[in-house]
Amino acid sequence: MKLRRWKYTDVAALAAFEKEQEFPDSWNYNMLAESFLNDGFYGVLAEEKGELIGMAAVMFGPDGADLVNILVKKDRRRRGVGDALMRAVLEECGRRELKKLFLEVRESNAPAVALYEKYGFTRVGERKKYYADGENAAVMCREGKNP
Repeated sequence: MKLRRWKYTDVAALAAFEKEQEFPDSWNYNMLAESFLNDGFYGVLAEEKGELIGMAAVMFGPDGADLVNILVKKDRRRRGVGDALMRAVLEECGRRELKKLFLEVRESNAPAVALYEKYGFTRVGERKKYYADGENAAVMCREGKNP
């Protein structure tokens, strides 16, 4: 598995990948393309033999960051891809000397919650009816010298 930063030329492939994973709140082509307009954007993707198998995106601010997307190909879940993406995100946070990393996750997404807890995230709040289908989001945060 190879990890690398997103390039603008990846947008079409990333949009197709998002659609294939069938998550109800997936990013579309325009959302992905517009992410490059934000100076605080950082995206990392995982490839294997030239195939896109995972992606993650973070929006950095002056005092912290938001993990806004992490997605692994259906048939590659629970095989270390999410771990590799999370480590890459945390390494970038360390390089930027950030103190906090936040995220929102569907309350029903137990595998994702378990991954985040494994990396030291704790639940700090809730967003009622956050998702389009009305499901709540758990707000989680990882704090420290190197979030």
